[in-house]
Amino acid sequence: MARPRTRFDAMLEQLRTYLNDNRLVSLLSKEGELTRENRGKMIKRLVEDAVDEYRRDEDLREIFDGLTDLEQGVVEKKLNGVAMKVVKNHEAVEK
Repeated sequence: MARPRTRFDAMLEQLRTYLNDNRLVSLLSKEGELTRENRGKMIKRLVEDAVDEYRRDEDLREIFDGLTDLEQGVVEKKLNGVAMKVVKNHEAVEK
């Protein structure tokens, strides 16, 4: 039995859509080339950029800022996983 969808789940799902190759390419144009050495930094910057854009919408900012520190940590961890996939897919295409 699937668990009921919550506002938290909806927010996380929406935030995931902000993590894509276009955002990564834009980030790389500002930050420089993606390398093995800076992969972790780029993943972190990709998540930060997505969350920053999400929070520009006042209603969405209220939802995000209403999360506890623990919930924000869960969001960050899940988004890092999504961002890692975006980066790996980008690397595979670039080879």
